[in-house]
Amino acid sequence: MARFSERNGFVKPRDLIQIHSMDDDLRNGLWNVLYLHYWGNPRFDHLVDPHSASSMTRSAQLGRQLWLHYFKRPVAEAPRSNLGLREFMSEWYKAAPWHQVFDLIEFLLDTGMAVRADVESDLKFILERERSGYRLVSGQFVKITDEQQLQSVEDAAGSPFKSAAAHIQQAVQLYANRKAPDYRNVVKESISAVESVARMLTGKDDLAPALAELEKKHQLHAVLKQGFIKLYSYTNGEDGIRHAMLDDNVEVTEADARYMLITCSTFLNYLVSRFGS
Repeated sequence: MARFSERNGFVKPRDLIQIHSMDDDLRNGLWNVLYLHYWGNPRFDHLVDPHSASSMTRSAQLGRQLWLHYFKRPVAEAPRSNLGLREFMSEWYKAAPWHQVFDLIEFLLDTGMAVRADVESDLKFILERERSGYRLVSGQFVKITDEQQLQSVEDAAGSPFKSAAAHIQQAVQLYANRKAPDYRNVVKESISAVESVARMLTGKDDLAPALAELEKKHQLHAVLKQGFIKLYSYTNGEDGIRHAMLDDNVEVTEADARYMLITCSTFLNYLVSRFGS
């Protein structure tokens, strides 16, 4: 659930997904990965690149690439030591706009001066843990969620159907809890929100008969009905989420939870808009 300070308005609640910003937890997490793999790595102070005729250490080579090709600053102003480079990078990083942090990471990955698979693995962990709206694909950041999808979740959380809105609100709280996210119950609450709306619109207890009723009386498109019934069947099947709630061997991922939250919110909004008046 949300923390006390968030529930009571003492601090601003965290964004569900970070698209146009980067909070301190995400910024610090990414910095720690860069520090450990690049200028904070003691290997860079001692090893010489075997593919270079230069006797420069890896640390010096990294500093030169950053200074000349990323920052494009005068050579005379360049840091003269690895310590100087770390201090400069630390100050720059703290003040940089969030999108320039991603620029820097893409540049560093492209230098080939650390084991890229290891760096990307650590970065991926931080991006997922802190609910970034971006993921690394082939060394570049790609948006995974757009503003319309997030607006759909917000609309569902404010639905006039109070029971459905309460389920979405609970799903959002469970998803947005970055310390202890409960993805399994995000899925449960999301599908329960759709069940609730369908029940209120038709009086049917189960989702499939409710959607069949909407198809029959209100011209719900058969393709939409069948698509959502199949999704619903997945959550209730032998290997589905609700069955898996009793089986810790079946993993429910952040991607599963995000997909179900957005999909159920969108379908809920559609049902309310089309049949709720």
